[in-house]
Amino acid sequence: MATLPRAAAAAAPSPAAALLPLPRAAPLLAGRAAARSAARRLRARGTRAPPLAAARRGWGGVSPRAVLDLPRRREAAEKPAQKAADLNEILSERGACGVGFVANLKNEPSFNIVRDALVALGCMEHRGGCGADNDSGDGSGLMSGIPWDLFNDWAKKQGLAPLDRTNTGVGMVFLPQDENSMEEAKAVVAKVFTDEGLEVLGWRTVPFNVSVVGRYAKETMPNIQQIFVKVAKEDNADDIERELYICRKLIERATKSASWADELYFCSLSSRTIVYKGMLRSEILGQFYLDLQNELYKSPFAIYHRRYSTNTSPRWPLAQPMRLLGHNGEINTIQGNLNWMRSREATLQSPVWRGREHEIRPFGDPKASDSANLDSTAELLLRSGRSPAEAMMILVPEAYKNHPTLSIKYPEVIDFYDYYKGQMEAWDGPALLLFSDGRTVGACLDRNGLRPARYWRTSDDFVYVASEVGVIPMDESKVVMKGRLGPGMMITVDLQTGQVLENTEVKKSVASANPYGSWLQQSTRSIKPVNFQSSVAMDNETVLRHQQAFGYSSEDVQMVIETMASQGKEPTFCMGDDIPLAVLSQKPHMLFDYFKQRFAQVTNPAIDPLREGLVMSLEVNIGKRRNILEVGPENADQVTLSSPVLNEGELESLLNDSKLKPKVLSTYFDIRKGLDGSLDKAIKVLCDEADAAVRNGSQLLVLSDRSEALEPTRPAIPILLAVGAIHQHLIQNGLRMSASIVADTAQCFSTHQFACLIGYGASAICPYLALETCRQWRLSNKTVNLMRNGKMPTVTIEQAQRNFIKAVKSGLLKILSKMGISLLSSYCGAQIFEIYGLGQEVVDLAFCGSVSKIGGLTLDELGRETLSFWVKAFSEDTAKRLENFGFIQSRPGGEYHANNPEMSKLLHKAVREKSDNAYTVYQQHLASRPVNVLRDLLELKSDRAPIPIGKVEPATSIVERFCTGGMSLGAISRETHEAIAIAMNRIGGKSNSGEGDVEDGYSPTLPHLKGLQNGDTATSHDGGTGASPISSIKHAGGPWELGLSETHQIRSQDVHSNGPVLDETILADPDISDAIENEKEVSKTFQIYNVDRAVCGRVAGVIAKKFTGSAGQSFGCFLTPGMNIRLVGEANDYVGKGMAGGELVVVPVEKTGFVPEDAAIVFVRGKTGERFAVRNSLGQAVVEGTGDHCCEYMTGGCVVVLGKVGRNVAAGMTGGLAYILDEDDTLVPKVNKEIVKMQRVNAPAGQMQLKGLIEAYVEKTGSEKGATILREWEAYLPLFWQLVPPSEEDSPEACAEFERVLAKQATTVQSAK
Repeated sequence: MATLPRAAAAAAPSPAAALLPLPRAAPLLAGRAAARSAARRLRARGTRAPPLAAARRGWGGVSPRAVLDLPRRREAAEKPAQKAADLNEILSERGACGVGFVANLKNEPSFNIVRDALVALGCMEHRGGCGADNDSGDGSGLMSGIPWDLFNDWAKKQGLAPLDRTNTGVGMVFLPQDENSMEEAKAVVAKVFTDEGLEVLGWRTVPFNVSVVGRYAKETMPNIQQIFVKVAKEDNADDIERELYICRKLIERATKSASWADELYFCSLSSRTIVYKGMLRSEILGQFYLDLQNELYKSPFAIYHRRYSTNTSPRWPLAQPMRLLGHNGEINTIQGNLNWMRSREATLQSPVWRGREHEIRPFGDPKASDSANLDSTAELLLRSGRSPAEAMMILVPEAYKNHPTLSIKYPEVIDFYDYYKGQMEAWDGPALLLFSDGRTVGACLDRNGLRPARYWRTSDDFVYVASEVGVIPMDESKVVMKGRLGPGMMITVDLQTGQVLENTEVKKSVASANPYGSWLQQSTRSIKPVNFQSSVAMDNETVLRHQQAFGYSSEDVQMVIETMASQGKEPTFCMGDDIPLAVLSQKPHMLFDYFKQRFAQVTNPAIDPLREGLVMSLEVNIGKRRNILEVGPENADQVTLSSPVLNEGELESLLNDSKLKPKVLSTYFDIRKGLDGSLDKAIKVLCDEADAAVRNGSQLLVLSDRSEALEPTRPAIPILLAVGAIHQHLIQNGLRMSASIVADTAQCFSTHQFACLIGYGASAICPYLALETCRQWRLSNKTVNLMRNGKMPTVTIEQAQRNFIKAVKSGLLKILSKMGISLLSSYCGAQIFEIYGLGQEVVDLAFCGSVSKIGGLTLDELGRETLSFWVKAFSEDTAKRLENFGFIQSRPGGEYHANNPEMSKLLHKAVREKSDNAYTVYQQHLASRPVNVLRDLLELKSDRAPIPIGKVEPATSIVERFCTGGMSLGAISRETHEAIAIAMNRIGGKSNSGEGDVEDGYSPTLPHLKGLQNGDTATSHDGGTGASPISSIKHAGGPWELGLSETHQIRSQDVHSNGPVLDETILADPDISDAIENEKEVSKTFQIYNVDRAVCGRVAGVIAKKFTGSAGQSFGCFLTPGMNIRLVGEANDYVGKGMAGGELVVVPVEKTGFVPEDAAIVFVRGKTGERFAVRNSLGQAVVEGTGDHCCEYMTGGCVVVLGKVGRNVAAGMTGGLAYILDEDDTLVPKVNKEIVKMQRVNAPAGQMQLKGLIEAYVEKTGSEKGATILREWEAYLPLFWQLVPPSEEDSPEACAEFERVLAKQATTVQSAK
């Protein structure tokens, strides 16, 4: 059993004469001298950083790194190889795209399938990115079965024998542009195949039409050829695919050092599938590849993909589909996923590889896209014997916890997911994935359903899946099934049997293959909650000394820890952080302050952790993660924690688990021989100890800074540095999967600090000093008196600690959600941070792969900063209370704040007195301030002569382009709003009316400024006006200066159009123009396609219109009163977005071959997707089924659902009413009852409202379901549930005794008179 040293009263302070005060690297001076001083300081700290993406192809200018002109430190002759994924490379490869497939259930190859896929791909052009030349695309492609007829025709013309379809592999290869390099590459490729015993049958030059390629794409266009090889030594089809996979990996190894290595790429190498792709727009793909126009090109299926790369200049190899997948979305955990896959390389083994596992490594590539790496991992699982569906379930699991359907009907599926959550971290993020191995074609959606997916099946045995409807002309009378993929759902088509399996059928089949449930029961343990300590473990003096030594300030204790302990939530403060970055600060900072949390990208919506928490989880598994390529009970031999935050008793339970063989490692460094080099030496010793422990069988490393007594010459290693260094060391030595890391530390008390530790490798944290601080606070006389006098809610000592941990867990969920991540197990090791102020030496040691753009501290400087805290606990003149550093609130002697009282007074004086002299004094004050932000280090440089002021655009013209952002009245005062609006009106600019019209709730002490009291200090640096958690204000997002250069370079590119807009056609119609101009009524019918988006968004007036077809995104957005829109067909995402009035009806076409009520037709006579009626405030709607989160955040209106709904109904619903038909008694567990209550429709007014809406609905749509309900009203009415938020409880529609209540109220009022 491993033990921790007990915290005891510290020994008497030793003389600290040897521990002189250690100031920051340089003092901060004033004005320009300060800028120069800070610049020198950064240089001294070892500034070194790779250039930003500004040097990417096609972008001019320089990066912010170059603008800052901070020179690099002299580097060693050779940098050691690093295994961790590099965030700079990863960030440059993200995308959001359009995808789909066509498949024939009889497995009959045809050219029509390829042609349909190209037509659908052409309708996805708006989903992709396009270069400024209007022809170079971010990428498009098509995967199909191998077109043997086409290739045999080629073979015949070449004098070759017909190709053996069972033993022939076909490679689609991108080769170097240079002819000599191409020949070298072909020779290496051929040699590898020959050495492997494969016969190279020949090379085929792929015919193409280069005239359709854009200029940018042409510059990087590879030579494109196909290679044909015969695999004579294998008979089994799976073994043939494995042999081809090994060959491709051997080719990658053999060419790794070649100058042209990056120009050689296999789009596909298979005996079943082939991929045609390129840096092309959707409609160009079929024109470029002449094979795709040849009627001999036949396939039983085709997957198509249009790429939108979020941040990069695209590249030919990154177009999709990949070798197995087509991916629409983003993998937000990619860096962690890559690191964990690298860690697995030493342990992955399977008999199918016949001892050749070492030849197929590595399993990931940081230089490739997130999609390419997901494809690579899925391909590994596939080639190791897993089915495509099983691979997808392992990598992209659904939100299976608390899932009513799965828990009742399919418990084996839950067991499957529980088994693998300890084996493989989810590849988390929004994702629609299409996949095929040539025998199965399928699609699955991420756990949140953040990417759209529709499917339909026809009577002539075709199945279609697409990220939107309307991509292929369809005879609706042949459609026998329509549906949509909801969150975590899957559909597969078995081409060999013609079987179509929907979601639970697929998953049940996969999960039933092994007894996962019994394995879990046999091997997995859970740590049961342990009671919190009910008394303090240290006396007050000892607690204070620990807090001083470990870097606590009075703000940390009073504003953060005590608030969390008393309220159970993170403290909030005014948005905006106006203090210097840690590296620019004159005050010492904890290491965590050098890290900033990253946000999800624009294409990736964040998750709502408050109302959509059912998709999130803080569970984590502790212990060895074994070989994922084999299954068995030993893989389940782990410990499950419900959260990563442990109290002392729960940590003790882990240490008592003999199977884990825990090892406690002390995290201190010795400075008796001097500070320089001491921290580096201690870290190396610590890594060696961890290495030895793991090799000796330890599955749990506990890094602890707990000590019997603090010693002045043995300061604690920053726990984040210790965790990161050991995490990286174990990765680099192939040991990381063998053990978990837990931090037992005094250095962690805020949610950001927990997130950093988890993000850099810790599975759990015991914040023992924070918990002791909670206990001490609760027992203090001040707290006891406040509770006794009713000035503070009463909490017990146990509840204070419970509240603290509750606040931490809620904060972690919020941090995960900002990045679009659902699972803490995926966040662990994902390194989703950017570093500001640490040198490359530190980054390479403990945070390898993270971005540190501006360089900064060396290890020795970090050691000095750590020691500057430590010495406070041992100085004879140490204060009897914690120092206030002033990091949150401005105070004399504390941290510098840009928005300081002196600055405000000078500005107010200048404005009030309208005095130039006073304004000059204000300017001088600003000019002499300390270096506060990165731009303070910048000086203007130009090689051009100044432009005469007379040639510059006048200020009166420039200010007309000014505009103000939207700010709610709850964030700034009405007076401020009005002053801004008046100012913008006077200068001719634009002002936003704001996000909301708050009328009440103002503070009595500061009218119109909600949430603040007299004496509070409001900060608003670099934007931000409202309240936000302190940890978000301080630690989320980075300095805007570093993004400015890149933004300017993007803005300098040529602009291209998205093509014709249907609204322009509508508005050009003379009848419509006349109706708008003269307020007439007119009726028109238009053909609409999926590429027509935001239709009617530009049209206003009293117009009734009718559309036929498949509408694109945002159909009917921003409708105004009097606009009546009718769509006969179906529509895509965001129907009726922002409607302010009018009427919108969507009905299916007549003579369909399916039941419309079962179709995914989005609105009205059909089912809708996720989050239907989200934030609805006035609208009335009737639909026949919805996805998850129906009526989320609804504030008014009325929604009627005549069919099944998904989970989490009415989350955050504070107004309006919902009526839901529950025919099979499954609704109750799906409703979020946090706010609303469920009741039958008993009030007469409610019955009338419901019936009236259904009658209107039937009249407009002709719905058979609605008509049946009206005919059998007495039978159906008892099956409806009414969802009622508190604001509607006394309404006539919800209150059955409304008349009696009303009469009683009237009597009461009369009596009062």
